[in-house]
Amino acid sequence: IEMIVANVTLMGMDRAILRFHAKGDWPDTLLKSVFTVWACFSWIPFAVTLALYLAGWETLFSIPVAPHLLLLSVITSLFNLNFLCICIGRAQRKLPIFLRFRLGYMALKLAAVLAFATYSGDSISYVLGIAAAALIMLVVIFPFLYRNMGGYTDWGVVRQLLGFGWPFVFHIFSANILGYFSRFFLEAYNSTTDVGIFTFAFTLGSALYVGYAALATYFEPQIYAHSGDVARCERWLGIYTNVCLTFASAGGALLLI
Repeated sequence: IEMIVANVTLMGMDRAILRFHAKGDWPDTLLKSVFTVWACFSWIPFAVTLALYLAGWETLFSIPVAPHLLLLSVITSLFNLNFLCICIGRAQRKLPIFLRFRLGYMALKLAAVLAFATYSGDSISYVLGIAAAALIMLVVIFPFLYRNMGGYTDWGVVRQLLGFGWPFVFHIFSANILGYFSRFFLEAYNSTTDVGIFTFAFTLGSALYVGYAALATYFEPQIYAHSGDVARCERWLGIYTNVCLTFASAGGALLLI
């Protein structure tokens, strides 16, 4: 639910930033228009969850509607705000920005979830943990947006952004369902505990992707920038390959330890 709701309500604005901000399209209005789209859709999950609660629904997929899903519906909008900052860093080809928001949030999330789980041992620990991480990240997000956003909302640009972004919703929705539907099979044949163990192991493996994404953010633009010079392009590609292999070896050793 967390992944699907967060990605669908983005409406493809992460891709829009990578596509248009990197090229310098609509420099005075793009980012303000993107965050206008975010504001228009970020309240919908909370409204739907609140409607379910008022209609008498107690659980959804065995998850309590209150307080779990009500709190989660608010957190996803903050998560998306952080993710859009990550995309700005990628579009500007600035690795420190990417690392600050991507790794900062992930480290806070891991620490907070484990802390709450150790303290309470209840399922609400996960929701409280990501809520704490998202709220702490606001200290970094607000100054960053104040420096970078500026401009004004152009509703013509908003319409073009929605036209560009809405087809991604179907891709994201189907990809997330295919990626996470295995949990339902596990629960059918095993137990909720087995689903939790599988999900945790899957998360550890997926976390390696963050490292590769950081490397790609730096190396790919360098490789493309020297595409006209075969020797320099091959040198950058060789460095990229060696760094990826080193990172994979270190990640594997860490998991074994």
